Amino acid sequence: MFWSFACGVRAVPILALCLAAVAPVQAQYMNPYNGLQFRSVYQANIDRILSESIQRKMLESAIRRRLAANDGTTASSAPAPATYRHAVSATDFVPAGKRRVAEQIAASSANAAERKQLIEACRRIQAEIENTPGFRKNNFANGLALLVGVSLQVLTGTEIGEADTEALVRDLNDQLASSEGYRRLSAEQRTAAYDTFVILGGLIAGIAQDAADRNDAQQAKQARELAREVLVSLGVEV
Repeated sequence: MFWSFACGVRAVPILALCLAAVAPVQAQYMNPYNGLQFRSVYQANIDRILSESIQRKMLESAIRRRLAANDGTTASSAPAPATYRHAVSATDFVPAGKRRVAEQIAASSANAAERKQLIEACRRIQAEIENTPGFRKNNFANGLALLVGVSLQVLTGTEIGEADTEALVRDLNDQLASSEGYRRLSAEQRTAAYDTFVILGGLIAGIAQDAADRNDAQQAKQARELAREVLVSLGVEV
């Protein structure tokens, strides 16, 4: 499921602008709650949500289980049946507040016309993903799993199969639904985080797939670096 939308995303005609907008730079964004500095606005956004509200170690354990399940060179086989504590609907939410993640990403461009294009591209990417069969729209665990899954696949070069996709969603869903911090998140905070997960996951997938299509080694390297930065921002050193 993580790659099924990549064909549509890579058709966005301004992927080069998108890459420039999300590529890590020298530290310039700060989480005001803990003083930590990050090299991109999305990292600061993710850190602010997770450090304030969600037990990062629990999420890291779920992500590392997926890393262990996908350390070969081919798609992993279906995992043993697992028992989950919460229905996926436990991390559904009703969107609220101003949805300005696209504007935040586009703000890195000094050119007004480019900013407009970037905003439109980010919104199109989110729509492409949310219309993908199997993706649960307005579900925090699905959004986070998409970003994690895309990042793992780009970084390791290993396809994540349907069974592992479902397992990652359910693992993250259980960790989130069991977290008091997650339950304290406002609808506005959940919306902003989800939008960040979905748009960034789509951008990484599109950039990586476009690099593969054009055999562009430099762009592929940039996509891997971006994927690594995402995982590091989630507390996973890879």
